Amino acid sequence: APHLSLLCARRAEDEGRRRRAFINPLMLRMRLFDPTRMLDRLAPLGRVLAGWPAFAAWLVLVLLGALAAAIALPQLRADALRVLATPSSYAVVWFAYPLVKSLHELAHALAVRRFGGSVHEVGISLLMLTPAPYVDASAASAFPLARQRALVGAAGIMVGLALAALALRA
Repeated sequence: APHLSLLCARRAEDEGRRRRAFINPLMLRMRLFDPTRMLDRLAPLGRVLAGWPAFAAWLVLVLLGALAAAIALPQLRADALRVLATPSSYAVVWFAYPLVKSLHELAHALAVRRFGGSVHEVGISLLMLTPAPYVDASAASAFPLARQRALVGAAGIMVGLALAALALRA
């Protein structure tokens, strides 16, 4: 059973977080749901993605993407300047960012679950009116091995690199 003082400290911490959310109107945070059931269903996928074969496939994908970027760097630079000069591209980014960020956060959540932690909060932060999904992966701080904590932190970045490599290959 949890210790009473720990429960009180957690409640005070949550209240402080809610109060601070009203101080900065450009960064609002809204809790949406508890993802436990969803993560339970995705646990087999998390185990597969945390294995060595998946890591080797990820590494090959990212290296091929880096090679493709290096080969086409002048064209990528010219295309980026052309696309970013149009206002409609910012609308595309505004809609695409939450989707990419959702996959990033899902990777953190699956990594926490893979190492025995629990994730009880999924929500959306509005950063200057741009929606940014988040998960509470703070359970990773209690993992005994630094390697596990590092992998939870790296999981989101790894998803971002894989998506970038896939976009370069497309």
